[in-house]
Amino acid sequence: MAADRLSALLFSATTGGTRRSISAALTEAGVTLEAEDSGAFPDQHFGHDYEFSINIAAADLPRLAYALIVKHYAGRFGAVDEVRDVAEQAGIKSGFATW
Repeated sequence: MAADRLSALLFSATTGGTRRSISAALTEAGVTLEAEDSGAFPDQHFGHDYEFSINIAAADLPRLAYALIVKHYAGRFGAVDEVRDVAEQAGIKSGFATW
């Protein structure tokens, strides 16, 4: 990947007076997930908005991809087609083989 940065808002909702937003970003360094809580809960417990993140290094992304495939597609009859479709929708080429 060049100096590209892909990012997406994964979640944004308010429940019980607390708003949570979660975003993901992919860079050459890896993947970052960032979350921000604002409103009642963080105000009560911290006195301010609360932000946190996790980072997955680029070198670990193949193992993360494998773990996510196993978690979300195990036991699914259409797993091969579904993973291929997700890859294609993201512009990722996949190979096809028969034997």
